[in-house]
Amino acid sequence: MQSLWALLKKEFLLDFRQSAGITSIVVYLISVLFSTSLLFKNNFTAVSYSSVYLIIFLFSGLIASYRNFTKEENDNGLFNYIYYSPVLYVLSKMIYSVILNLVLAFILLFLFVLFNGSLIANLGLFCINLFGLSIGMGSLLSLMGSISSKSQGSFALMSIMSFPLLLPLLIISAKLSIAAIQDIPLSMNWKYIISLFSLDAIIVLLALVLFPQIWTE
Repeated sequence: MQSLWALLKKEFLLDFRQSAGITSIVVYLISVLFSTSLLFKNNFTAVSYSSVYLIIFLFSGLIASYRNFTKEENDNGLFNYIYYSPVLYVLSKMIYSVILNLVLAFILLFLFVLFNGSLIANLGLFCINLFGLSIGMGSLLSLMGSISSKSQGSFALMSIMSFPLLLPLLIISAKLSIAAIQDIPLSMNWKYIISLFSLDAIIVLLALVLFPQIWTE
């Protein structure tokens, strides 16, 4: 636990030292939301409200997670290999990415409501959905970011590899977010909630199993 805490602390310190990256993501969110609010003129349906939110969140999560493995200098690779366990190392990356995605999700939600008003009738279900999606995205993009960093940090490679695995997460998340907007009872959405968190568990296990193989490279 001490090693995991030290790795998490290092992640936060690195981001605070390179705060321009986080600032650029927030500026991106504001600019995109301002553009969409002008385009839709507050004429959102449940489907369009959910779709626009998830698409913006997906791209902001991709950018944030891409930075997670590329923000460190290349010389740190050997140091990390010698001093840290691969499982603890990737676990710290995933936890940090999940926290970052959750922060971005709620910043985006606040800005989305500020610019476009709120259509969300069941905020609790919407937050459960954001929590599950953030876990899945953070874990998956951390794994794909580690693979991408071995090929000169190609963002295109990370995006292409991530999309087929992100698609089931996004489909389930879209159903839950639409249900939250339309105030469909929680009892009718348990199958989607269980499916979302089951996918999260599979992604986390895959990352913990596969990363030690990448680590040796």
